[in-house]
Amino acid sequence: MQPLKNKPIKPAIPSATVILLRDNASSLAEFEVLLLQRNPTIKNHGGAWVFPGGKLEQADLPMDAAQHQFDPQIHFSGLSPEVAEAALKQAACRETMEEARIHLPSKNLAPCARWLTPQILPRRFDTYFYYAKMPAQEVTVDGSEITDYQWITASDALDMHHHGELALPPPTYVSLQHLRKYPCSTSVIKTSTAAPTPFFEPVWVKTEKGFCTLYREDAAYQSLDLNDHRQQHRLYVNNGICQYIKD
Repeated sequence: MQPLKNKPIKPAIPSATVILLRDNASSLAEFEVLLLQRNPTIKNHGGAWVFPGGKLEQADLPMDAAQHQFDPQIHFSGLSPEVAEAALKQAACRETMEEARIHLPSKNLAPCARWLTPQILPRRFDTYFYYAKMPAQEVTVDGSEITDYQWITASDALDMHHHGELALPPPTYVSLQHLRKYPCSTSVIKTSTAAPTPFFEPVWVKTEKGFCTLYREDAAYQSLDLNDHRQQHRLYVNNGICQYIKD
């Protein structure tokens, strides 16, 4: 089980994603999350179920920070933290509107996590995840990039994935694993606001049945030896099915 080598590292594209939450009418039921299905013809996770989101664009910059020929991959790191955060939240809201026709005020977004695509992969994203409560609006998918949607509990989504009925990219899968621990949407947002934002910076290792991504807390993060189980924080993807392990 060896990592792929000798490939140039691609710069990451700054992106933003929103995990929309809504509580069920029954207080006994779990809250639900919005999942959108990507068009199967799309190269990157075609057919998979994801949260609304996409890459940062120049139009997402605050007007007083707009730059001529702004290239997010090149110039994003030079933005101040305040401007960068405002631009990312705007990107998250814009993408949610474009994909699902949901209007979200950026002030309603709570930081969730940050995910960086492994260096070995050909197209990389530096994605900032946010939580938001679903406003009193209807979901209408664009019919192009997004072909379907569903409201579903984290537990049901994970069960369907484990039975091969719901394709989930690793960040979506891990996010759902985290969400299943909470009783209601309010507790999710309250906890995320009070805690440091997790940063997932995985390294990618090929396996016989697929691949494994290792996170910094994993004992094998430097050695890439998957037989090292002293401290595990990793995700296996075997034949398209995820298995998340965190000690």
